[in-house]
Amino acid sequence: MLLYRQSVDSGDRNFLAVVVGVDGGGVGNLDNDAQDFVNVFINIYGCPSENIVLLLNSQATKSAVINDLEWLRDQEVQMDGVVIFFSTHGSVGQLHLYDDFLGDRELSNVFLDFESHNILVMVLACYSGSFLNVAA
Repeated sequence: MLLYRQSVDSGDRNFLAVVVGVDGGGVGNLDNDAQDFVNVFINIYGCPSENIVLLLNSQATKSAVINDLEWLRDQEVQMDGVVIFFSTHGSVGQLHLYDDFLGDRELSNVFLDFESHNILVMVLACYSGSFLNVAA
């Protein structure tokens, strides 16, 4: 599922991303999807690797994900392109992280203070439809 805000057209932009992949539960390659996304973002789209935070498996604790989303919020400005990518298990209203769950309202609250008008949220998880309005 792709969620986005309307893009505005102007000048140089910086691209920043937080990418999360948590494997397990009998469904394989969720962490690989996150790594592949980072590789495409760097090698195809030319995003500097220092602009991307990648959290895989045991690195993807709830506190780490929230801290890195807050880092992203503190770095971005109105014209930046912001990407948040989750590849993990999901249930209604929550994403499964390594040690806890991240609720759709919690994620939505992180976006309240973002300045960018160019936000793309990608959620590869069961029940991702419950995240439909997190970036709205």
